[in-house]
Order: sequence, then structure tokens, then C-alpha cells
Amino acid sequence: MTRAGQRTAEVTTRLRVVHRPLILGAIQTILQQAFQKINTSAVSIPLIMGQQQIVFLILAVCIAGIALSAYAIVHDGDVDYRSAMANDLRQLAVSAQEYRTRSFDEGGGDGTFIGLTATPQGFERLAGSMTRPYARYFISRSGNTRSVEVTAVGLHPGNDPRKPTRMVMTVFAESTAIRVVN
Repeated sequence: MTRAGQRTAEVTTRLRVVHRPLILGAIQTILQQAFQKINTSAVSIPLIMGQQQIVFLILAVCIAGIALSAYAIVHDGDVDYRSAMANDLRQLAVSAQEYRTRSFDEGGGDGTFIGLTATPQGFERLAGSMTRPYARYFISRSGNTRSVEVTAVGLHPGNDPRKPTRMVMTVFAESTAIRVVN
């Protein structure tokens, strides 16, 4: 056995005696296999204690990074609902502005948002039915000559877990304003 192999065995033995957690045991096995491959290769690369610790540290950082990534992916759903609701509101804004530019004969507002009322029929003129798996949409303030207000109510809790996510968008002739209530 080479000198590096002896050191690896000593370190492995010390780790087994001092630390018993399952995760450390798995890391230990991986390190043993890595050191065996290094020591049995055609060119033996002796690792001194400091290098072994660096390899161990790099491996630990990689495992921690993977764990944090998995956690972030699992708990990132709320952000997706909010962005989907905001995208739907932007599409509704474009529809409302197009409605404003069409004449009464073409089924539009003839330069106004009048006709986009806070009723199912008013919303139907805008976009038909707008219930998604993550939110419901409705006109909260009927259209007038200057603006119309559309509200999205999420089906999932917002920042306050007791209340759903709620976004209110005011559509003007040339611009929109979205505010997040929760």
C-alpha cells in the first residue's frame, strides 16, 4: 500500500470512529472510492492531508448546493403563480386597449372603455371566461372614458397566508398600472 493509501485509510478510520451520521458515511464512501481510483491509477498521485481536506470540502459544498437547489425548486411555486397572474393581466390590458380602439359597430368602445362593465357580460366582451387553475379574473370597476379596472384573485395564499394573492390592474388608453394587494 502506498503512503497516500495508508493516510487515506487512517483518515477513513478516524472518521468512522468519531462521526456516525448516515450522510457523513455516504460522503466517506464516496471519498474512499475517489482516493482508491487516484491511488490505483497508472500514475499514483499522493495526496497530503491538506489536499484530502480540500477534496472533502469541495465535495461537501457540491452536496450542499444540490440540496439548496432542490429546496428552491420545491418552494418556488408562489412566484410562478404571481408571474402567471401578472402575465394574464397584461394580456387583458392589451385586449381592453384594443376594445377601446374599435368602433361601436365593430363591438368596441369607440375611444372609451364604456361597455366593459363589472358583469359577466362586460368581462365577456374583454376576454370571455377567465378562470385559470391559479386565479379568477373579473372587472372590479366598470369602464368609463378614461380607464377600466381588472382584478385577479389567486386561488393560493399570498404574502399573508390567511388571504389569497390579489392583483388590481388599471388600464388607461396608453398605459397600465398593476398593484399587488397581497
